[in-house]
Amino acid sequence: MKIGSNYELSRIRRKDWDALGQLAGLGSGAHERVRDLTHRLPPLLEETAEELNAQHVDDPIIGRLVENISQNAETLGKQK
Repeated sequence: MKIGSNYELSRIRRKDWDALGQLAGLGSGAHERVRDLTHRLPPLLEETAEELNAQHVDDPIIGRLVENISQNAETLGKQK
């Protein structure tokens, strides 16, 4: 999925989310919603990974997804 001008998750920046919000006709609250999600998502991913582990779902991709998405959320959350 393309966000702003990027398809690659690690390249998506705040300006890309702003462009998507404008294109989609979202109000000014969309910007704050994305920022809120960048802070809320990493702990929820960790919790989900723990639940999967408790259910004996132990595919290595789970840890990589948690790490990569959390890193991207942290980077995005720090941008002005």
